[in-house]
Amino acid sequence: MGGNPAPPPAETLVQLVLRAHRSDALIRSDEDWRALGMIAARMLFWCGGAIYGCRCEGNEIRFALQVVHASLGTIAHQIAGAYATHLRKTRRLGGGIFRHYIAIPLTDDIFLDELVFWLHRSKGPLTTAPIRALSDAATQVWTAERAYLLPNSLPWINTDRVLSSLSVGAPRPATYRRRKSEDISPRVIEMFTSRPQRAHHNEPLGDPAAASRAADQATRAARPDIETIARLVATYCKVSYDDMLTDSRKRAVSKARVIATVLATRNGATAAAAARLFNRSRSTLIEQAEHYRATQPEIFAEAESLLEATLVATRE
Repeated sequence: MGGNPAPPPAETLVQLVLRAHRSDALIRSDEDWRALGMIAARMLFWCGGAIYGCRCEGNEIRFALQVVHASLGTIAHQIAGAYATHLRKTRRLGGGIFRHYIAIPLTDDIFLDELVFWLHRSKGPLTTAPIRALSDAATQVWTAERAYLLPNSLPWINTDRVLSSLSVGAPRPATYRRRKSEDISPRVIEMFTSRPQRAHHNEPLGDPAAASRAADQATRAARPDIETIARLVATYCKVSYDDMLTDSRKRAVSKARVIATVLATRNGATAAAAARLFNRSRSTLIEQAEHYRATQPEIFAEAESLLEATLVATRE
């Protein structure tokens, strides 16, 4: 094995747009905003990746996302499905809530900073953004800018990548404000607002460009399947892989099943596939995963690091 550092995971930077069928504002209150944040955090737990910015305006929610191994469709479904459930409970809405998602890929990661600034603007296409919502009755605007101005205020927003690119050694919030006050090129804004064209009549509307999709599919093909992940997790947890497939209720075995389930979903599988492999209830696996997410989140990061290191070693 060589001593080369592990390559960074393949990624796609994309603006995800969720738009409701109704014209009513999706976010009306602090309660709604907190619910969206909890839903976003849960999505990141199950799917991986990162959220760099968020804007909620009227019946539309936009995210600046890093998509790693989980599919963009899964990410969109996790957020839209859970928030639709929140709206049905709090506003007693019925029927479909969201339209099909739209994805606008970034052609180069140099545009990520400007996308975050643009998402965090105040009302109007070219102005600067408030820390949180505007209270306009017709068009309420909520942004995740607070994360950049008040460190750790929104744990579901990843600020390191953008802030690190803006300055080295300078006060980060001050640099963020200064850079955000600069104009964004109309051509760049057009890229952020243009709906991508279909490359083929069978392609779903709003998918990333064909080249990005082809690269993404190639990356997924190289990812480990759920059995490979489960065997590695068995070693990590010091349990038998065969025991993970039985009805054993030992805590170590149950924990291993949960870790394998989460890592599998982050690599493109589904919780249902894990449930079938382990012959367990999908809802039980999810409930147990949520328990460990709240009490021992580090076990998933440790196991994922081991998985990535193992994959790198096998390629060398």
